[in-house]
Amino acid sequence: MTSIRSGVGDAGTIKATLANIESISAAIKRDINPLIDKAKHALDGVDRATSAIGPAERNKIARALDELVAVGTRWTGSAATPRR
Repeated sequence: MTSIRSGVGDAGTIKATLANIESISAAIKRDINPLIDKAKHALDGVDRATSAIGPAERNKIARALDELVAVGTRWTGSAATPRR
């Protein structure tokens, strides 16, 4: 925080920041394709599962998920409410 108030920092700080950015970029390049492949595989599984069940079952699942979201929302709201 001090370096922000007094400027962007000295050359060493800037070089260290750039090195960190390069390291993070390299990690992202290395890890992103396997993650995308896993996501695609998971979505393929979801597509296969949803095509294997009929409309009535899909509606039941959708209602159950809606109820789960509503319960989670109520629980989150009650957890955030201060108790006296």
